[in-house]
Amino acid sequence: MMIHLTNRIIVILVMGFIFLNFSLVSADVVETHQAVHTPWSGYWWPYNGCGLGSGKDYYGHPSPLEKYEQYVHGSYPLELSNWYRDNFCQEEYPPWYGHCGHWSFAALYENFEILPSSIDNYVFRVGDKKGLLTLLHSKSVAAWGNGANPDEFHLWLLKYIKDEKRGFIADMDKGEQVWQYPVYKYTMSSQRTGNTESVHVTVVCADDSVLPDFIGTKNRYYNFYYTLFLNSAGDIIGGEWTGDSLIEHPAQMYATLVSGTDAPLLNPDTVRQIAKSKDDSLEAGQVSVPLSPGQYNLILLDPDHYLLDTDKGSTISLSIELMQGGGDYINAVITDKNQKVVLNHTIAATTPLAAKILSENPPYLLKLSKTDYQTPGIYSVVYDNFREFSNTTPYIPRDGNWSGFAVTNYSKTPLERVMLTTYTKAGKPIQTLWGPLTMTPGQKKLFLFSSLPYRQRQYTDVESVRISSASDIGTLNLISGRKGGVAEMVHGRYRGSHIVLPDTIEDFQPSYYMFGKVINESDTAAGITLTLYNAAGAVLKTASMDLAPREAYEFRPGWYPFTNMTNGGWMDIRAEDEEIILTGFQHIEKNKAIVTNFALPATASNKIVPHVPFSNTWKTELVLINTGSQKANMILHRAMAGLDTRSDIRLEVNPKARIVLPLHDLLETTAAYPYYRSIVSVSSDQTFTGYYAYQSFHYDDHVTLPLLDENDFAGALVLPHNTQGNGWGTGVGIFNPGASQINFDIKPYGAGGTVISGLTQTRTLDSGEYAVLDIAAMFPGNRSKITFIRFETQKPGDIIGGFHLYYNLKTGMCGENLQPVKE
Repeated sequence: MMIHLTNRIIVILVMGFIFLNFSLVSADVVETHQAVHTPWSGYWWPYNGCGLGSGKDYYGHPSPLEKYEQYVHGSYPLELSNWYRDNFCQEEYPPWYGHCGHWSFAALYENFEILPSSIDNYVFRVGDKKGLLTLLHSKSVAAWGNGANPDEFHLWLLKYIKDEKRGFIADMDKGEQVWQYPVYKYTMSSQRTGNTESVHVTVVCADDSVLPDFIGTKNRYYNFYYTLFLNSAGDIIGGEWTGDSLIEHPAQMYATLVSGTDAPLLNPDTVRQIAKSKDDSLEAGQVSVPLSPGQYNLILLDPDHYLLDTDKGSTISLSIELMQGGGDYINAVITDKNQKVVLNHTIAATTPLAAKILSENPPYLLKLSKTDYQTPGIYSVVYDNFREFSNTTPYIPRDGNWSGFAVTNYSKTPLERVMLTTYTKAGKPIQTLWGPLTMTPGQKKLFLFSSLPYRQRQYTDVESVRISSASDIGTLNLISGRKGGVAEMVHGRYRGSHIVLPDTIEDFQPSYYMFGKVINESDTAAGITLTLYNAAGAVLKTASMDLAPREAYEFRPGWYPFTNMTNGGWMDIRAEDEEIILTGFQHIEKNKAIVTNFALPATASNKIVPHVPFSNTWKTELVLINTGSQKANMILHRAMAGLDTRSDIRLEVNPKARIVLPLHDLLETTAAYPYYRSIVSVSSDQTFTGYYAYQSFHYDDHVTLPLLDENDFAGALVLPHNTQGNGWGTGVGIFNPGASQINFDIKPYGAGGTVISGLTQTRTLDSGEYAVLDIAAMFPGNRSKITFIRFETQKPGDIIGGFHLYYNLKTGMCGENLQPVKE
């Protein structure tokens, strides 16, 4: 026994065999014998191509080994692919060096059909699978025979193929090079004369002169001629090659005893699981599989049927393209609920499908097919749904920070197809992580983003999140900052073709961190213009750009084109088309404080500051921006003062200027003041916008909220989430913007969507008056039972407005204006 090393078989066990008393084929008889398993043809992966390690002679990165690393460990390159490149991808190797021996072992040993598949949205082509299986046999142990001796070659045919019904490996090259193939079938005829037997055998091998993605078996045929010498008992005692076989005949032969690999971290069970997989997780025969927004990598081995279910009036966005190695074409047909064909397209390399469909008769059926499935289709689908009711969370913090969601159905009817989908910066859907599901009235879902089943390899691609439903839904998202603090990310009510981001800061401030985004929420591309102003209203920079549907543009101080931002400035954002819907937000952190300001509307309507707390415990700031082209005359008025204007604050604000007012110093904020519980109305003869901000002496964090206007008033408001303890509290401010006294009810709802018996409270507010409510104090011992709270006026036609705050002494505070209920 010895260890034999070649350039293809790393370690094999050499054993000599003595074969005696084998019966020969009778004279003039032809016999054919075949192994039970037909080996598959596979690529021989030449070392100088480095296909397994770098994909150089395949599809590039990720190579089969890198793809395995990414699938198993979430990233590449790691130890496995680096090991391969260090050991095999050497320029000094002769061009014929490769893995034909390892492929031969794998082709004989791995007895299953190999087809492309998509696992967890990760495509493994046939070449990926065969490459991994090939390396899985880089250290197989085998019996060895000398095929240069015709009698030994003859006896191997009889022993392995005829008797054991399994193949063996033979080096079929006559020269210095080694080319090994799995032998699995032969046809033999012979003529006996005395003590000699003339034999002609046709040997069938699986061929490796195929492309990596070849499916099935391509055969190689060899004809050999030899004479066997027999003793008087008919035993084979020797032999010689005859005819052309004197030169053309086998060399070494191998039969697998034990499979093995020396590739680090290549798990045989995982490789075989990958190799045996077929098609994709959405495959369900002729059954139509519902698609949710996302990007799908899929396999077409037979017709695929997908259901595109959406709301009437929404827009379906669909793109389908062939992936590399995905075949030559796929037929796509879309029909509506009445089986009317709305799209018929042949997808090829030069003709991908890109379609938008206005949903008039949902649901829609997408059928993908081709005439010939011998070459499977490998394709990518990007499906999105532009629904009327969707709420964008434009930022998911990383680096250990958390992002928590509360989604509540505060309506009186079930909500269908509620779902959460992640998106890239370019606005492409990645994956629907939650839903679609139907939420019953009063049902609430609480979860952290980190608990959702996102694909680890795509985590860094997640730029934003959208929660959509068939009608309006209560959505809350809280996030933590890098050094502390908490902010609320509720997005959706402030949107349009003209929006304002109200804060800018300078670059290179160690205690500050800022970035902002503008998002095109429309289903068409948008040309937009961003204009940066300083506090005095001077233009610092104007930039124009195009945004694809749902694409996000991010800016930061110091980034081009806004390299020279200023403290206390603001940004005006306009779309060229008034039908375009834009949203935006800015994220600012200062030490342990975190603030998010969402884009504000610039209008001429009066706006409201709903509450100015005691000045010895709170700071209250008012930020106003004159977005008009003329000097603005602004008035701050205590609403409860009615026609009495003696306490009004009158301002002149230059065009495009931004001012900050300390309301805690400018307004009387003691309980003895008759208008202490009065809201503050802000009016202007120019379009304007702004926000109000609270800073408690008990918190490092602070909160900013958009000024309220008539769009924030309704007969009913909803608090979609009530904090459930753990140091958290919930405060609510409710005000009366009307001209007469009103009564309103405070109704806590439970998980069943009904009012919790015995807990409803009633309050009265005079014109312009507000009330501040502590939810825990109002409902002691019942906070955990409350899913959401509705604030409803008792008289039809009356309206209220309000805001809420969430606070935690350790974490910080955040808030948002209460959501009007549209009924």
